[in-house]
Amino acid sequence: MHEADFNAQRNALACRECGATGLAIERNPNNNGARPQCPSCGSKSPLRGVQWLRQTRAENRRPRRLAGDPTTEEVWVANGDHCAYCGKSRVLCERLGIGLTIQHVRPVVFGGATDGSLIPFCSRCQQGSTAALAETRGIQRTILESDQ
Repeated sequence: MHEADFNAQRNALACRECGATGLAIERNPNNNGARPQCPSCGSKSPLRGVQWLRQTRAENRRPRRLAGDPTTEEVWVANGDHCAYCGKSRVLCERLGIGLTIQHVRPVVFGGATDGSLIPFCSRCQQGSTAALAETRGIQRTILESDQ
């Protein structure tokens, strides 16, 4: 389902968990991804078969890089052409077909600034770090809920 279609129907769509109508959108602060959420029961998958809403343009999914921000190439060169996590060299990554990415030293989702320091990550380590961040967020949410 596209985000535009969801927005046109959101007041009539019912949550599969609790049956309430009037769904909301939750945004991922790291990539601006959008997913439906039920404001009544808090379900993050209120629609069967819809985990994330499709967005038609790349600039709607990911915050734009600001003018003057370093490129992926510049961050890798400035940090010795090695992944900051596993140490793979750029040459090895390219030979193995592993993509080159960058990420914030302090993730934006944990209060890091969008213009904060960047470090090089190979795409495999980036995937692992994304999973670890999701796990940490879940643990923090559980602790916060139990403290209340």
